[in-house]
Amino acid sequence: MSRFYQVLESRLLPILGRLASQTHLTAIRDGLIAIMPLTIIGSLPLLIANLLYPNPIK
Repeated sequence: MSRFYQVLESRLLPILGRLASQTHLTAIRDGLIAIMPLTIIGSLPLLIANLLYPNPIK
């Protein structure tokens, strides 16, 4: 199994390193990281409202 990891590190790591250093991809990543707490906080009232007032089955 360590041979498998060595091959992955020698071939994929340089490619993924160059991909991660792209400025436009870095900006998208940082934007998604910044908006994640707002998404989680916004979903909590929806979960609570759904527990208190579930949709009736028709």
